[in-house]
Amino acid sequence: MFLSEYAFGGHPYDCSGIFEIAPKDSQELGENFKLKESSVVGTTDFGAEDIAQIIRCLGEKYHGKKYHLFNKNCNHFTNELSQTLCGKEIPPWVNRLASVTGYMPFIERLLPKEWITPHALQEALDHRTQAS
Repeated sequence: MFLSEYAFGGHPYDCSGIFEIAPKDSQELGENFKLKESSVVGTTDFGAEDIAQIIRCLGEKYHGKKYHLFNKNCNHFTNELSQTLCGKEIPPWVNRLASVTGYMPFIERLLPKEWITPHALQEALDHRTQAS
């Protein structure tokens, strides 16, 4: 949108976890992130300033420390943004893993906690730092 792409990620701070990058530039995010596919969901009549305001408003809801791999992840943000901008949801397969954990909660217990929330990640990093 207007030469920008928006995403949501976790961090241990009480502020927005939404950030802006150049479209399709997953290299900017680091080697652990890969762009698999782009999907056109729809169009919008909102202008650049409207979109900036929408992003600020969503930033109040999508704080970095509230990130959760299954309950509030980047795909939840993208879906809400898509619904706001063009009235359409993202394809269901995009957030399938998060949906499946709602039916099989044991999956969450199988993964390291630091993968799931930024708080658990920060605790793990602090513990490693103290142990060094």
